[in-house]
Amino acid sequence: MAGMTFPEARQAHPDGSAPAEEEALSALLDSVAAAPAPPSRIALPSGRAVEARADGGREHVTVRSATGEVELEVAFTERGPVLRFRAADLELASAGEVRIDCDRFHVRAAQGILQETGGELALSGRTAKIEAERGDVEIEANDDVKLRGERIKLNC
Repeated sequence: MAGMTFPEARQAHPDGSAPAEEEALSALLDSVAAAPAPPSRIALPSGRAVEARADGGREHVTVRSATGEVELEVAFTERGPVLRFRAADLELASAGEVRIDCDRFHVRAAQGILQETGGELALSGRTAKIEAERGDVEIEANDDVKLRGERIKLNC
């Protein structure tokens, strides 16, 4: 193949078969293109490490703890970035508003959920349901409790 340009190397034999060197080169190029690039890694003074890698059409940036556990991962997908946090606590603080816009919002807490405000708490939806699988539902107000509806059904 010495002295041949790449287009010349791609030409088949008169009988239509490809030269053995061409098949070997093609296989080598295919294996190099398919192999994922090794992750780039930066060690931090705390023992944590930041890794960047690309595989399967996705790009990832990962922060690992000193023991190798994933603490933060950002996966860049076709739909946009996906963030995953694994931490003892997660705090968000804002001097202004915090907004979340999504198709569906799901929160699961093993021990409880507490919502507090110094102002008005408003819950709104097409329909609403409050259900206690065990125990009571309590509504308590310093002043009046108002129930408004087309029909108010009790014990139905």
